[in-house]
Amino acid sequence: MIWLLIEDSEYFKNEEALNTRIKDFDFIIPELSTENTLYVPTIEQINENFTQSNPKIIIDYRTPESIFGRPYSVFTMIDVRAPDFPFSVEHKKLNIDKATVLSEKLGLRIAKPSVTLDDMAGASVLHDDINKMLNLEEMGIMNITGLFLFGVAGAGKSYFAECFAGTTGRYFVMLDLSYFMSLPNPTKSIDDIFVFLLSQDEKYLLLIDEIEKMFQLDGSSSSLVSDQVFGKMLTWLAVIYESKSSNLTFVATANRVENLLKNKPEFVRRGRFDRLYFLNYPLIEESAPAIVQMYLDKEKKKLTRVLLEQFKLYNEGEKINSKRLIFIFKIFVKENIDIHSLINKIIHNDKMEVKRMIQVIEGLIGRAKITDAQYFIYTPPEIKSVVKEILQSYAEEVTAILSKDEVPFAQSTLENIVLTPIHAVLEDIVFKTPPLQVTAPDGIGYQLAQAKNIKQGDRIAPFTEIS
Repeated sequence: MIWLLIEDSEYFKNEEALNTRIKDFDFIIPELSTENTLYVPTIEQINENFTQSNPKIIIDYRTPESIFGRPYSVFTMIDVRAPDFPFSVEHKKLNIDKATVLSEKLGLRIAKPSVTLDDMAGASVLHDDINKMLNLEEMGIMNITGLFLFGVAGAGKSYFAECFAGTTGRYFVMLDLSYFMSLPNPTKSIDDIFVFLLSQDEKYLLLIDEIEKMFQLDGSSSSLVSDQVFGKMLTWLAVIYESKSSNLTFVATANRVENLLKNKPEFVRRGRFDRLYFLNYPLIEESAPAIVQMYLDKEKKKLTRVLLEQFKLYNEGEKINSKRLIFIFKIFVKENIDIHSLINKIIHNDKMEVKRMIQVIEGLIGRAKITDAQYFIYTPPEIKSVVKEILQSYAEEVTAILSKDEVPFAQSTLENIVLTPIHAVLEDIVFKTPPLQVTAPDGIGYQLAQAKNIKQGDRIAPFTEIS
């Protein structure tokens, strides 16, 4: 008995369209008519037709398993989809956007990246390596088809993937793993995802974060489905690696890479991925200063933009919410004081010298860290948070002083403000929001230990370390 699984409801309404569509299949299906078809039948109707010498073709949006509670081998299952699946006729009629359809049908979140590798400071080894590969790709000598990353939490694995996509003009696609694993047939969905992405004219980067969970290597029990998904992944990785003009780069990350190397070593062999990287903490003398400076520059620009926008609104008579800024702006206009003098006092004070800030942080909490001495105690996202709070602290301090009624206003008022030393500001910040090395040392220690265990003495490490 043939079971046509209809995924596009348009084919329920239009028998002629359905007959035309099934002619595209290699499997020979009789012309459909009222006499030989059952539309969304009950269990009783299906059982009744088993006894007939000429069983009918079942047309349904449900699978036999969902109706009977278990799979049935007596049915020949055929998926009937719109020619440009996952987009249906209804999607086109309702003008539903591409991102929504991909999310609902395939569990993919798609976006045009707003960052590039220029937004990732430090990691000189990574930048040099990627630049060499990009040069080869531009010359048509290689395609960057696969990258594998593991490392400590917050080291920038997912962020790197997004930055790489932005630099290379690829759409950034992230698989929602929890949604994907809940799909009725994840194995088939793997085919759907890769077939769709490889069929597009645009370039894509597909990120699967914590891929060990897809193969149930995160401590959960193994299953036939996860083994099938793993097999499919190997097949598709081979396809895109061997492709001469692939428009798809695949990036996988893992937190528990030891489980993957122990149970599925074939996944990370050469021929699956172009590069394997271990992302560690930034080095105090190299990467850390570059990362602090990058985020300091970014946050200064952001704060400058905000204050200038608020001042412009005030001058145009628009409402702003800060009573403190209203008071300061009123006096600034009256006394003809340049607004940039306020900005400069906050963001260009000599307290925020990068190497000094790093030295202070290490002095305050360096004894609590579990990395080797040459590594900084903060990851890049934690550095970004600390830098942001430093600027916010100085903004609060300067504006609090200037908004006091008893302060006589003049240009010299700003120049003569004595700000809190950076040591005191950082002490307040780092003890209120300590880094993961302090709050979760066991978890970070395990992640760091993986890299050492993988090296196993003097053997060459399979992963290139990035700091």
